[in-house]
Amino acid sequence: MGDTLGYVVAGGNGNGGAFTQMGVSYGMFVTDSYNIYISEQSNHRVMKWLNGNTTAGVLVAGGNGAGNTADKLSSPWGVYVDVNASIYVVDRGNHRVQMWSPGASVGITVAGSTSDAGPWSYQFNSPTSITFDFDGYMYIVDYNNARIQRWYPGASYGTTVASGALNLPIGLAF
Repeated sequence: MGDTLGYVVAGGNGNGGAFTQMGVSYGMFVTDSYNIYISEQSNHRVMKWLNGNTTAGVLVAGGNGAGNTADKLSSPWGVYVDVNASIYVVDRGNHRVQMWSPGASVGITVAGSTSDAGPWSYQFNSPTSITFDFDGYMYIVDYNNARIQRWYPGASYGTTVASGALNLPIGLAF
């Protein structure tokens, strides 16, 4: 049946902002090599925990306090890492999706509009989750607008692909 014990794979040193700790966390992405990316809402950052290293994470996005500039995040939730190791962060407090290239100190807004919540096709209102399909489309859960939007990278607006029956959606996977 398998092992019935749990093991610490990231953090384990209490709640906090040190690289050996984690704050309130909502999003997680595990790569094929079992590296774990965790978005920390309370620390406004994304940390990478290398497979087998539970002593300290590596800062890969944000971490400069809450804000809406390119080097900051505000309450990040969802996180997705593509085959090029680019990190897509659902920046919930800023109503946008930021893409961080490997080693970058700033992100680029690839969906939404900084700090401007709204119902229009180019806006989000507290987005929470992201995933991609095989054609490169981003699917973003838009919590307060109760919808899921599909964006093609480089587009200036998204297309609503699910709404109506949704009631404050949070997660998405396929």
